[in-house]
Amino acid sequence: GVPDGYTCMRVLEFAEPKEHTWEDNFFCWKNGLADPGLRWSMAGEIAGQKCVQITEAADPHTWNDNYICLPLDTPYDLKWSSAGPLEGLECIQWLEPADPDTWDDNYLCHSWWHQDPSLKTVNGAWTHFGKWSECSASCGTGTQSRKRSCEN
Repeated sequence: GVPDGYTCMRVLEFAEPKEHTWEDNFFCWKNGLADPGLRWSMAGEIAGQKCVQITEAADPHTWNDNYICLPLDTPYDLKWSSAGPLEGLECIQWLEPADPDTWDDNYLCHSWWHQDPSLKTVNGAWTHFGKWSECSASCGTGTQSRKRSCEN
């Protein structure tokens, strides 16, 4: 079940035999943390979401249409491995001890978009400050602001 202090997404696969107990599996995050938008589908990818297919070749049941999905603007890049954790990524083991179909070597891994090795730091240049905004008060204490941006 759902552990105390957590918000969870339930993982189901109706094609699994009842004794494999998939109805009690969840992916969870601590209460108080932002909902990452995690969604489960056992009927293919979810339109308008960034999805990763969850497969287990050794499982004879229909695990070819199962996906974990996130919003397109998520900072996560999910990867699935049915052969152990992926090097260089943060991974959590997907384990179902009641299922005999070798789920002990499956991992859901992720990298943050900013850990992408193809992204490079670029030193830009600051523009000059813009004009001051109008004061928030006509007399007494008020605030003003001005902006500048980083351009390359």
